[in-house]
Amino acid sequence: IGLIVSQSIVLFNALKWAAAAYLLYIGFKALRAKPAKPAAEGELHREAGERTPRGAFTAGFVTNGLNPKATLFFLSLFTVVINPHTPLAIQAGYGVYLAVATALWFCLVAMLFSQQRVRAGFARMGHWFDRTMGAVLIAIGVKLAFTSAK
Repeated sequence: IGLIVSQSIVLFNALKWAAAAYLLYIGFKALRAKPAKPAAEGELHREAGERTPRGAFTAGFVTNGLNPKATLFFLSLFTVVINPHTPLAIQAGYGVYLAVATALWFCLVAMLFSQQRVRAGFARMGHWFDRTMGAVLIAIGVKLAFTSAK
């Protein structure tokens, strides 16, 4: 990505503005998060359909791999963190780090949110987390919009 945008300031600016607009969009959507409707008694105990660990991994991998929001998120992150003149080895290191960190994050989230107590607490307070993250994404989007190529 750094190599591509280093060859064209127009492409860099187009990518930067698209990424900033996307971050602002999801930030404002998150700020408007509403509390979840209270679950009926026993609803949190309902088991999801039977799925093998491999099936769950495949479904999650395909869902995230085909998610255009994830692609735009990583593109926007790379345009902020990586200068077009950053050596290729460092860019590759960032890519590997993000892949490993993302995999670890999804494993942690899966384990954490499968806990009954956490699910109930998040259903009750999750909208505040969404709103906080919305403010953070808006701040990043504004910073990105006012960042200039060097």
